[in-house]
Amino acid sequence: MLDRVVRTVLLHGLDPWVLASTALLNIVLFILYRCYFHPLAKYPGPFLAKMSENYMIYFAMCERNTQARHELHQKFGPIVRVGPNELSFCDEASIKDIYGQSTNPCLKAPQFYRGFTMTGTDSVFSTRDRVLHARMRRLLANGLSQNGVLQFEAEIALIVQRYLDRIQKSTSQPVEFHDLTHSLFVDITSTLAFAQNFDTLSGKHNQGAADIDLWFQVCPLFGLFPLSKYFPFGLFRAAQNARPKIVEATQSWINQLRDRIQSGTAENGLLRSMIQARDTETNTVFSDAELSENAVIFVLAGTGTSATTLLYLIYEIGIRPEMQRHLEREIREAFPDRNVMPDYNTAMKLVSSF
Repeated sequence: MLDRVVRTVLLHGLDPWVLASTALLNIVLFILYRCYFHPLAKYPGPFLAKMSENYMIYFAMCERNTQARHELHQKFGPIVRVGPNELSFCDEASIKDIYGQSTNPCLKAPQFYRGFTMTGTDSVFSTRDRVLHARMRRLLANGLSQNGVLQFEAEIALIVQRYLDRIQKSTSQPVEFHDLTHSLFVDITSTLAFAQNFDTLSGKHNQGAADIDLWFQVCPLFGLFPLSKYFPFGLFRAAQNARPKIVEATQSWINQLRDRIQSGTAENGLLRSMIQARDTETNTVFSDAELSENAVIFVLAGTGTSATTLLYLIYEIGIRPEMQRHLEREIREAFPDRNVMPDYNTAMKLVSSF
């Protein structure tokens, strides 16, 4: 191949050394631009990250994206350049600027979010269209409002009790809280989002939960690195095989709930609210594809963030015995009957004196 290139260059009268020098000059200019003249040049970060987005893609493929970003922030500070056109922030002051609904929004990066869709339709999480995002927020508002969520308090209490039962049964052995707590919120969010409890707290394998978890481990890479969609091996192939199964299952759950609603069921949940919601501004409802995309995103986002928050709370209380004893006394005074699950309204009236 190299010989043919050289022969082609010579036949056309081009000096290969001139060609090589030009290529080298272009590389040098490219490096200088990325490091010193690029709009993000003033922000610190690894040299390779300034050259190519593949730097962070590598860590994502190794399932070390979060750890790598944390290490970079420890080394470079609260704002780190992690790609030619990407900054990573870890300071509280940036949250409002990035996530706030301002007139000059920080738009989502299409390279990342375009990988999340299973049906080709955007969710409230993945869309970059502000009008579409506003419409979806309005359609979701009732189901995700405080009053809306409190409609499901009884269902959530039953699942929380199963979680506590699992902990109490392990009296002689340490409890593995990480997976157990994630199972708690998988069961809660699946009940609300699909009217289908995945029942992962039982320890049984649930294919729907496994498929959703697998898909979202990999799908961001499908946006960042589109060629990975065609990798016929490992997690890439498994995720692509999981996608149509998730779409088929969610459509089945939607249809089943519609049938039960027509039969007069009194069951509540986010999915019912989504099915029955109508946007007064556009006079539209969620399409079936939008129902699937938003329900699946709710399971993913609701599980990860909630489980992480609860695990952190358990850890912080665990390393502070005095605070733990005080909290126990406060709760027992408010809820003396151990056979009755604490309710939200009473709990919100507690005022700690610790």
